[in-house]
Amino acid sequence: MREKGGIRQLLGVIRRGQKGVKTEQDFMSSSAQRPAIPVENIDEEKVLSIASKLGKPYPEIPFISRSALSFETTAVTDLKSSPYDQSVLSSSPHHVAYVARWAEKTGKIEVVVNRGEGELMWKVLQGDPSKIRFTKKASITKKASITKKAPTAGVDVICDVMEIACDYHEAFDVMLPNGKKMKSTRVDIGCFRVEDGVVSCPAIVSIYYMPAEKREYGEDGLLQSIDYTKPQIPGWMPRLCPKANFKDEFHWNKAGKCTGWTRTDSAGKKTEFTHDGFVVMTRDGQGRPLDVRRSLLMEWMQQMSPSALATAEEFSDLLPHLCSLYDDNNAPPQETTLAWRYVYEDESDAFGKPSPKDTVKFTYRPELCSRADLSEESGFRLPLMTQMMLGERTYVKYKSDFVMNGIRDGESLTDMIRSDSRYALKELNLEPPAKLKKMQFCPWRASTNDLWKLDMDDFEEKAASLLYELADGVYRMCLLPTVQGGSVRQSYFVQNMYAEEYAFAKLDRAYRRCTEAEARKILGKCRSEEDWKATIFTERQPISKEDLPKDVTKALALWQITGEIYIGILADYRGAFGMRQYFYVRVGEKSEAASFDYFDELPSRAIGNAVLDAYAGKREALNNFAVLLYSEIANPKNYNESAVVALLDRAARLGCPTATYNLGVLYYNRGEKDKARQYFEKAPLSETRDKAESEHPNG
Repeated sequence: MREKGGIRQLLGVIRRGQKGVKTEQDFMSSSAQRPAIPVENIDEEKVLSIASKLGKPYPEIPFISRSALSFETTAVTDLKSSPYDQSVLSSSPHHVAYVARWAEKTGKIEVVVNRGEGELMWKVLQGDPSKIRFTKKASITKKASITKKAPTAGVDVICDVMEIACDYHEAFDVMLPNGKKMKSTRVDIGCFRVEDGVVSCPAIVSIYYMPAEKREYGEDGLLQSIDYTKPQIPGWMPRLCPKANFKDEFHWNKAGKCTGWTRTDSAGKKTEFTHDGFVVMTRDGQGRPLDVRRSLLMEWMQQMSPSALATAEEFSDLLPHLCSLYDDNNAPPQETTLAWRYVYEDESDAFGKPSPKDTVKFTYRPELCSRADLSEESGFRLPLMTQMMLGERTYVKYKSDFVMNGIRDGESLTDMIRSDSRYALKELNLEPPAKLKKMQFCPWRASTNDLWKLDMDDFEEKAASLLYELADGVYRMCLLPTVQGGSVRQSYFVQNMYAEEYAFAKLDRAYRRCTEAEARKILGKCRSEEDWKATIFTERQPISKEDLPKDVTKALALWQITGEIYIGILADYRGAFGMRQYFYVRVGEKSEAASFDYFDELPSRAIGNAVLDAYAGKREALNNFAVLLYSEIANPKNYNESAVVALLDRAARLGCPTATYNLGVLYYNRGEKDKARQYFEKAPLSETRDKAESEHPNG
């Protein structure tokens, strides 16, 4: 076979060796050209006989020199990310595959194929022949491609230009060689070269119609609707077709141009979209879209399925990856902004052109955390990078539950196990309020333990240049000046290194670095022996990934803050982002690790001081630490409501009215309104913070 022409000869022999293939016409049939051939369908003696008698090599497989859509397409979704914005699935010299991401009922593909010395024959191998039409446009002469293996490289060859018109296919039955049937929405068209009555193996043109949707076309051939809640074939193919839980109904003008669509979700809510895929916010006097915005709901839904089965910890680890999916080094920032506005040439212009509004710098979005007042007025502030990661994580969890499980009022994945979640309260026959109240911070004050000066101006300036708001808590990471041609992954890695270097420098100036022996004694019972083997302890500078010994994936450092309080930094290089874990340890009387306080990302000066001052028994810090725990900014993976109650109760007994009010918030959100009213009467909101009297249950 190698001497006669290699793989094409082997394919020709094996396919001719199938039990149902007797003639060259049989060889060009659908059953003979299935993508996969059952072993039991191959006649081994027949294969050996054909191979032994093979004289002249079979004709070359037709060479596809060019293929392209030959009609103007209309987009059917607001998805802007790859692969959902592309119709070409794959392309090679002998196979091209398209995904029908267009609204038109009939798609047209122009294919240029090297005819060589013979003639070309086109056959429908899979699909409805009555819906597929072939039109030969021309025969042209062109130079053959120059390759090392092509003996005719650079010479003139004759090519046929064929236009394939294919109508929309719903799922259809495919008969397999073993007599069984299967459902498919893929159309396969074969192009065979015939020389002296001998047929080559085919080049294939495939068109894939998405099975995860149900389409309806009108008598005029225009697309009426796509219903994503009625898949034709079970299962989800994330690289081929998008998933969604709504129905889109399309609108067309008299000229047959799409003017937009109406999206109806499972709750019956309707959202209007422009023909460009923007959500309509306002209209002008003629009813034309004016202020519009991007919606990333469908973008995020494509990421939900693989991660929905993960644990909360695994899900958090996926966040940088999810964010990196939106990394486009070549796209200018204005192409990724949320807010747009349409501009029209004159009153007769029905479509106009969308123009992006100015980009908005990142700000923490209070609605991402429904249990604490995190507005600018609260005085609470996180470093920019920490804001982004907390916002990203909370947003993804919120969308995951809201989209996939229908949870109302923005409860996140961790709400499933919170003792004040609507699921836990049902077991106690308590009815949670329709809208949660927010706990209040005490004023953030300077502290003698002012060690977290990492959110300083120069650090924030570097970080601010990287972040632009996209939509609903989803952010795009731009390039660092020091990382040319970099990506989100590199940006995370470098930012984590910056933050760690700042932390080491600040802590070294203010506190004593612990030795490895001390760290092992303090942390010994909290870490397994396997974990210690994978960790290197540093008593000097941060250790980069390149400097780690073999089989070591983590670097640890520890400082003593007071006699019993320590702070540690753990750099974890198992992933590609070099994530850091910052934690406090309070050692008990017997030198045992009595308590750990972890933070997913670098805590701000405010959080660090709150924890340390709470340990010191300061009432305002006790209240603020409780709010951080309640809102899951601190220890988001291990919510403990009894700890929140204990902190607030201690702060209230020390004379903190805000803590008394926050106890009322806690019980109000649990549905225990009578108990909540007692605390609100002791410390109404007006006495704790001059703000929002309307939130008081008595108005």
